[in-house]
Amino acid sequence: MPVERSNASSSSGRQRSGRGGGGGGGRGRGGRAGGPSYRGGRGRGQSRGGRGRGRGRGGSSNHVEPYSAPTYPPQATLYFRSANDPELNTKMDQPGVKSIRFGVDFDVQDQHLLAIVQRPTLAANLAVFALGDSDTGYGGRLSDNAVQSFLSAAPNLVSLQLDACTHLSNATLVHALESCPRLEHLRITGNDKVSGNIDSKALKTIRERPDLGANLKELVLFDQHRLGGHKELKATTNARKGLVIREGETLGDGIADNMIAAMTGGAMMTAWKNGKMVGMDVDDGYYGLGGFDMPFF
Repeated sequence: MPVERSNASSSSGRQRSGRGGGGGGGRGRGGRAGGPSYRGGRGRGQSRGGRGRGRGRGGSSNHVEPYSAPTYPPQATLYFRSANDPELNTKMDQPGVKSIRFGVDFDVQDQHLLAIVQRPTLAANLAVFALGDSDTGYGGRLSDNAVQSFLSAAPNLVSLQLDACTHLSNATLVHALESCPRLEHLRITGNDKVSGNIDSKALKTIRERPDLGANLKELVLFDQHRLGGHKELKATTNARKGLVIREGETLGDGIADNMIAAMTGGAMMTAWKNGKMVGMDVDDGYYGLGGFDMPFF
């Protein structure tokens, strides 16, 4: 497959095509901007600085851009920085909300989703929803039952991002596609230290049920270690023409993580469409490949 190298740097912050919903040809780390614009960025809360990085490769003729979620005016968007927000419940009661994003420092738990479920009008109007963070691990306390209850109450979702939700199973992925027929973008990830619970059986279900997620354009499954390898990704995207699946490993922000990445080659992600790999990129960390030498003691 002809490939071209891409420069993954970004001025928007910590672009990580891996984590912000994106992938494609480069993985620079771009900002945790509030939610899923996903042009390679992590789509996570407020921007945390800027260190473009990565050495990506993408098929020059087949490369596909990461999904870009709908955006709404400020009065239709809720952003919660932390669970200590004194106006959390008040904000949820305001009319016309189309988008909710929980920040990277918000330890989202079942009761926060159930608070939305208890507001049927709010839930039914939602088009964009994003939570979780791989580095903090927030998202890892959510259960299948709570997430599925939320999905049943929010049938008009178009973009759904559930980062670091390590306890969510295949059943929740399928439930999302069944309950939200308008869904175009679905992202369920583990984190850089703990794998998620989505496996190859979920991909098999998607292959065998063309009615499931008929409008789905992009499925992002980072840090899911039991997907069955490239064979499963090839088969699934070949059966579901036009669907892009992004998978691979994310790299932590710790110094040790980045030291190891510099010495071993970092973490890799791939993008698949129509039975072919259409993008591959590697995150070498802060130091870059070979940019850190372990001193001898």
